[in-house]
Amino acid sequence: MTILLLWARQAKDAPRWMALIFTPLLVAASAWIHGSWYMLVLPGAAILFTGYWRSAMAYGGCWLLGSFLGCALTGHPLEFLFQSVRHMFEVFGNSVVNRQLEGEFYPSDGETAAVLLSNRAAGHQPNRLLNPIFVMMVMAWVLGLKMRRFWWDYGTPAFMLWVAFELQDHLEQGMGFESAKRLFVTVALAAGVYLGFTSDRDGRWTENLTTEFLTPDNPALAGWLPDPGGIIYNSDMDVFFQTFYKNPQAPWRYVLGFEPGLMLPENLAVFRKAQWNFGDSRAYEPWVEKMRLADRLIIHATGGARPNLPALEWNYAATEIWIGRLPRPGPTTSSQSQR
Repeated sequence: MTILLLWARQAKDAPRWMALIFTPLLVAASAWIHGSWYMLVLPGAAILFTGYWRSAMAYGGCWLLGSFLGCALTGHPLEFLFQSVRHMFEVFGNSVVNRQLEGEFYPSDGETAAVLLSNRAAGHQPNRLLNPIFVMMVMAWVLGLKMRRFWWDYGTPAFMLWVAFELQDHLEQGMGFESAKRLFVTVALAAGVYLGFTSDRDGRWTENLTTEFLTPDNPALAGWLPDPGGIIYNSDMDVFFQTFYKNPQAPWRYVLGFEPGLMLPENLAVFRKAQWNFGDSRAYEPWVEKMRLADRLIIHATGGARPNLPALEWNYAATEIWIGRLPRPGPTTSSQSQR
């Protein structure tokens, strides 16, 4: 949003010094913090499609400088550059259907409300279309039809700025600076923002209150978490995030961590097969065959149904979470395998 403001509120094709100074710093910060340095080429494309050739070239130079600066801050600039590009391609892996991808990679539904509102606003003053903010919004909307992260990360900020400027112009034309109506409009907008951010819609503020974490200090899980040097064969990234961050120093490893694209090819094939079969536990049989006594298979089973893998002992460790292990030497009580 800051980059769009820097480049949209300037003279038609003459970038201001503030844009030339702050853009490389912002791009560098983004590249260093998040890694997707290549995505910030999109504002430059919006400037170019607006017709501001000189500004687009200037932005391109700022983007290149900022990208290399941000990557240099990692201590391994070239390696980081190539790793980021490799990650971009590998997150899609060898998927065939959408359910084999993370939800953020699904296509957008078109954001009809945003399109209608923007079309109505632009219809009164067509010259507003020649604005990097509006062009950025349109670009992200089109790309979002392929992958909705484009709309979430780039279209939504541009849309927010577009609406803000539209409201500003409307209020400046329809209300005097000293009009009491301004106060009421401000209070109404502030109330909407407050209620929108503080509402617990879809449990966004309280969802984690009911999360049951898997920790070694839970007596009910004694013997059910991996032994030192063991491996967690986990069915999804939620198992990793909920377990790793609760046990950051735990002496075990994970088959699936931050991203499926980083999995070993043979493990990724098992994971994709499970996704293909809507999470059918039988797809994990190749993992069961190579498990050791120190390893565990943790399956996030919607509905709480016990996984259909009789080769393992099972413990219902948390809500919709089953932990499987190879049978222990000696007798096993029913409470251990059926909890």
